[in-house]
Amino acid sequence: MREGDQGEQERGSGDGEGLGNESGKEEGRAFEPKEPAAADAVLQEVGNSLAADSTDPPELTLESASVVFGSFGTQLLLLGMLYSYGVFQFAYSEELDHSAGKVAAIGSIQASLMPGLGPISGILAERFGH
Repeated sequence: MREGDQGEQERGSGDGEGLGNESGKEEGRAFEPKEPAAADAVLQEVGNSLAADSTDPPELTLESASVVFGSFGTQLLLLGMLYSYGVFQFAYSEELDHSAGKVAAIGSIQASLMPGLGPISGILAERFGH
């Protein structure tokens, strides 16, 4: 037996024996930092910097309200079309005289383009938006 193996056997076999609190602290006590004053100082500094950066909420104007409601309406229409495609799939396949698989491929492409083009539209919005 090696020297390290003997030490492991003395501590326990790994099934819960010998796994007492080796630090000498009472069981159930939480970890306490050595310098609580230092932690308090860091929290105070972070709180002060957050308080200095805070601003009042923007005013509600006609322009800001129209942006919010316009964005809501756009998302409602686009996501409504995307998620309701399966309802109209049978009608599309009957009207266009195509198989259900071909018509389903159109919905699949539509569903993959929306999140797939998100990074590109994000870059364009950052570059040309105000």
